[in-house]
Amino acid sequence: MALNRIEDGECKTYVIDRTFLDDNSGIRWVIDFKTSEPQRGASLSDFIAREAQDYRGQLITYAELIAAIGWADQAPIKAGLYYPAIQHLSVYE
Repeated sequence: MALNRIEDGECKTYVIDRTFLDDNSGIRWVIDFKTSEPQRGASLSDFIAREAQDYRGQLITYAELIAAIGWADQAPIKAGLYYPAIQHLSVYE
């Protein structure tokens, strides 16, 4: 999903990999797919912590963009990073 907004007088484009409303929980999810994975011998928890820090701003921006859309069903928003290579979802709180 490509979304635009004006920042500092310029039009910026953002591409959100996936967003959906979970009918069971009532939460709108914003998911960004990442192809990275921990280096051999590195701990998963260190990798996830570093990635969360690196992409925190991006997820905040994505959540703001999604919140600004006039959805028929307004819902709480959660954002996360999904790593297909290791089948891991890291949820930003």
